[in-house]
Amino acid sequence: LHDSRVIVGQHWDSPFAIGLLVFIRLSPFLLIGPLFGLIADRYPRIRIIRIALAGVGSSTLIFGLLLIGDLAPLWGIYVYAFINGLMFLLEMPAR
Repeated sequence: LHDSRVIVGQHWDSPFAIGLLVFIRLSPFLLIGPLFGLIADRYPRIRIIRIALAGVGSSTLIFGLLLIGDLAPLWGIYVYAFINGLMFLLEMPAR
């Protein structure tokens, strides 16, 4: 999350854009938290952790390629932050 805030701050220079990024990153906790807690109770924890880590790795690889090509739009950074929030939320109750 810290690196995403720096990227948004450097390229868009908007406090609102940075605040929205933090909100989007944390919104899965409000929206989907109970569902992921239920999933953590019903499925093997190691499988959930592996899925979450694969999701974080995949999204980070795609986001990194977009950054290297200088093709990362603001909405893409928001999608990346939301996906990482989801994966963190999925992994947290499994640990």
